[in-house]
Amino acid sequence: MTKKKLGLIGIGNMGNAFLSSLLRDNANYYEKYYIFDINRDKIAIFKEKEKITICSNVQEVVEMTDTIILIVKPQSMEEVLIDIHPLSLDNKKFITIAMGLPIEFYRKYLGEKCYISRVMPNTPYLVGAGAAGITLDPKLSAEDAQRIKKIFTLSGKVIECKEELLDVVTGLSGNGPAYFFIIIEALADGAVKMGLSREDAYLLTAQTMLGSAKLVLESGKHPGVLKDMVTSPGGTAISAIRVLEREKIRSTLIEAVIAGTKKSKDVRDRSIRQ
Repeated sequence: MTKKKLGLIGIGNMGNAFLSSLLRDNANYYEKYYIFDINRDKIAIFKEKEKITICSNVQEVVEMTDTIILIVKPQSMEEVLIDIHPLSLDNKKFITIAMGLPIEFYRKYLGEKCYISRVMPNTPYLVGAGAAGITLDPKLSAEDAQRIKKIFTLSGKVIECKEELLDVVTGLSGNGPAYFFIIIEALADGAVKMGLSREDAYLLTAQTMLGSAKLVLESGKHPGVLKDMVTSPGGTAISAIRVLEREKIRSTLIEAVIAGTKKSKDVRDRSIRQ
């Protein structure tokens, strides 16, 4: 695979996580990285890295690279695209992680001669355990598509999907950490109520969630089968599950994903109308 140059515009927590994972990767899919952030303090830690060039503006990043990741908040994206618009963008490969902004929005500024892919990652990428949905530009070569997917599989799991399903990805894995943090906090509160220390309650709850997720991913078994492995007849687990079912936890979580998906669709529709 031919080595190329990668640009990153926006080096906040997520940009830092992607860049750090790429620098650790022995495959070295990119021979050089060009980075820019309006906050110079965020990129200062990369100043002495051999393969990294710190750029003075977004135009320099685009001009010097083949592939550019736009790690910019949705409300700031238009300003960045306006800066990029006058440049020669033929065959440039753009990847955006901004929630709710469809490829159609980017085409207005970047034109038709470049490639545009969208990714919806989540915050666990910060600890190398992310999940993301990705919509690749169908005109990409197989090599370029593989290279782009590699960026996000180095520190997470990725599914490839149609762009309209990225709203569902947002409602599920994009928002999912917030749902799970609430669940962790609530379960720990229950343990504290019954006498466990707060510190021990958080440790056991978080580790149990981590281990359960690992069991789903690595065993290949249906979550219902794994649940049944825990629920002995007349035991403590089935007694607790009865309460969860009575309080409609399944319906509540389903509605949460639906609400998050609908909100993402609303944001997307507004951006198209602008």
